[in-house]
Amino acid sequence: MIHDGMKAKRVQKIFNWASSFSRRLRPLAALVTIFVLLVLSACIQNPLAPYQADDDFLIQNQRGTAFNHKLVFKAASQTTGSALHIYIEGDGRPWWRPTQVALDPTPKQPLMLRLMAMDNVPALYIGRPCYFQISDANCNPHWWTDKRYAAEVVESINAIIDRYADDYSSVVLMGHSGGGTLATLIANVREDVTALITLAANLDINAWADHHTYTKLAGSLNPADINKLDADMKQYHFVGSEDTQVPAQLIAPVVEDQWGQRLKIVDGFDHNCCWQELWPSILIQNL
Repeated sequence: MIHDGMKAKRVQKIFNWASSFSRRLRPLAALVTIFVLLVLSACIQNPLAPYQADDDFLIQNQRGTAFNHKLVFKAASQTTGSALHIYIEGDGRPWWRPTQVALDPTPKQPLMLRLMAMDNVPALYIGRPCYFQISDANCNPHWWTDKRYAAEVVESINAIIDRYADDYSSVVLMGHSGGGTLATLIANVREDVTALITLAANLDINAWADHHTYTKLAGSLNPADINKLDADMKQYHFVGSEDTQVPAQLIAPVVEDQWGQRLKIVDGFDHNCCWQELWPSILIQNL
């Protein structure tokens, strides 16, 4: 998981520089300098900035059921007739420190957003509830900590998928880390999913909590507890051999209990590296 400490250090460095510099300026000029630096810092921290400036992507806010979501479409997603690829992000940074909840869980470098940008078919990235600083009165830290995989989260993301799925022949669900957890839970409640692809996904949240001696996510659903998914649905679960956050041995029993055994352990990869390098081949070989 990514923590807020790096952001805090960067902002503190900016403030220290601004404070030193401002002492040499008149008061008004100093205020202007600090304001500009804050704006620049905010721009640096906005992971959507590259996509907002690219005409190939359309960014919207939409309501699911209980939550608002940030959506990112590729230009190709305006076409119909093929499968719709749904991308769901990982947990980002729910905790700043072991005992301190992050004020903003948004990842600085959203992996699934980068992978979605590499896809050549209709693709939709669905932001998780309360991520990307979206305005929502229902947001509170429970939705990115103990209730991050709650039924309400699954239902709200699924409602967004429902809004677009009718225009396509089928749905393919993809997720990294906790996004793979949610993708698996969503696959369990849909009938139009032809493939499920997860990367370093937490498929047994209780085994994961026990392994790390974390408090269990009491408000969340556990993919290990759901029924077997449709036998006709392709399932491809990838995990890095060096992944210490979600080691392969934690998810292997869940995958083996599904129809077929499609767990691929990728040598040399860890939780975040280097899925972007492998993604084109995953799409070509498995879909």
